[in-house]
Amino acid sequence: MPWIQSYQVEQDIILTKALVQIYSDPHLKDAFAFRGGTSLQKIFFSSPTRYSEDIDLVQVRTEPIGESIDALRRLMDSWLGKPGVDFKTARCTLKYKFLSKEAPQRQMRLKIEINTGEHFNVLGLKKSNFEMQSSWYSGKCEILTNDKKMVDCFLEYMKHGNITVSRAEFESNLHKKLNDRVFMEDIKPLLKPDAPDFNIAEQGELVKTRTLSLLPGDPWKGEPKNK
Repeated sequence: MPWIQSYQVEQDIILTKALVQIYSDPHLKDAFAFRGGTSLQKIFFSSPTRYSEDIDLVQVRTEPIGESIDALRRLMDSWLGKPGVDFKTARCTLKYKFLSKEAPQRQMRLKIEINTGEHFNVLGLKKSNFEMQSSWYSGKCEILTNDKKMVDCFLEYMKHGNITVSRAEFESNLHKKLNDRVFMEDIKPLLKPDAPDFNIAEQGELVKTRTLSLLPGDPWKGEPKNK
């Protein structure tokens, strides 16, 4: 695993084991769909480039979440310890904290966040083969994921939540982020050492022309000019 620090390798192994266990469980494998940035890295990219500490799940069916949380904790608590549990409207988060095995030991975490309010998808769910082979743990499973066309699904998602956002708002927000030094640099520690260099400003322009241009509304007119 091509991460910069040895503790990141350990973290990645722990996260991967958690996924295999979740989607090998008879109840959980159909209760939750795996989504978000970690799912892109683990399922869709042949060579992951971004380090992650989080697993994002969404409850597939409209039903009480208690049985699924109990099943999840029976699996995870046995080797990660007791988590912090946070219930909010349409969301449940489990936060596991533990020490790394390698010296010097450091505090590590695994966050499992479950969206319990969005029991819908646009293009259906897809099962993807997933396997882990290491001297510490080995296993394989089929992971339930969302297989979607980005803009169409995003608009349907916003409609479902009764939220509107314009093309101009998105483009303005992207412009601000690309001019924020902290935003531009905070990804570097999470990338593998041999990740190809790329020009973030150029990639931002690519997102603007190829993706944001498909959103409804007029384009952003830029910062107001000083008189």
